[in-house]
Amino acid sequence: MVVLLEGIRLRKSLRAALPQTLRHAAAVIGIIAIDADGRITYINEPGMELVQEFTGRERLPRNLIGQNLAKVLNRGLALTVIGRTLQTGKEVHGQLLAFGKSMYTVMTKLLRDNGSIIGCVEYAIKVRKGQRKENLRVSQAFARHLANKLGYQSTEWIDDISYEHSQQLIRCLCRNDHSVPLTDYCPYKFHCAFNPKHGSMALDRRSYRRVEIEIPVEVHLLELASDIPVPDEIRQKPTFGTTIDLSLKGTQIRCPVRLPLSSTIQITFKEVDKPITCTGEVVWQRQVDEETQDGDWLTGIRFQSISNEDSSAIIALLNHQELKARRSSTA
Repeated sequence: MVVLLEGIRLRKSLRAALPQTLRHAAAVIGIIAIDADGRITYINEPGMELVQEFTGRERLPRNLIGQNLAKVLNRGLALTVIGRTLQTGKEVHGQLLAFGKSMYTVMTKLLRDNGSIIGCVEYAIKVRKGQRKENLRVSQAFARHLANKLGYQSTEWIDDISYEHSQQLIRCLCRNDHSVPLTDYCPYKFHCAFNPKHGSMALDRRSYRRVEIEIPVEVHLLELASDIPVPDEIRQKPTFGTTIDLSLKGTQIRCPVRLPLSSTIQITFKEVDKPITCTGEVVWQRQVDEETQDGDWLTGIRFQSISNEDSSAIIALLNHQELKARRSSTA
């Protein structure tokens, strides 16, 4: 009964999460879950294929739910990736492993209930030669799914990172720590929102309060990357845009101009009770219509300097907008 309940709970959680965040990836990520006794509580079609690769068997029993994984694989549970994680408590974070004649990128995640380990889930992405675009989409979707599940609210930038970056990001998210401890040496430091110096979020502070809100803004470019000064005539020339969302730590704006990555800007929020002005750093960007490369730019800005008075004003804006949204939803 416990096995069935755990399987039902896991299937419900996966159904709720996968269609929204993985979509294409859901069809190619192998997922296998076991309980604390090593019995299978969930397995999808790609997971079945993984078992076939591992065992070399063309056919498997119709229903593997409730069966002992060690018996299905014909080897001790401790000699399997998921079983070793369950017994040692050490999770696997984005490792390239061989199952039969195929290569997979694998991660494992322990399942806990009130602090006690009740099972383990294994995710495996098959690495196919000549399918780099597909692998990129899957890896990006998987990384974004993990970030969403962990509570990070700004994850859209993950759709624009490279395959190698997404693989490293998966490891960082699973560890809740940086894969490159000396983050100044990280090859993706200018493209990752989690970089301590150049990013807008911190791995150990997941859920900044971020509210969708549209506010007209005026932006002035102050400095380029590496503290390169900007000529006065450019500093004085404003760029106008609109916020997409706002938090105490930063904002996402939409504007017709591509602001230089890692540049320092001054941003003024207009049409509010009292104008709010602060400095920030451009930490990510992407074009609204990437196929035609024509149109506005979405830009992520991390605040660098903001007064206590302006911080209080932002909090008031967030409170007002959330109250307005709640009233609209109940109307």
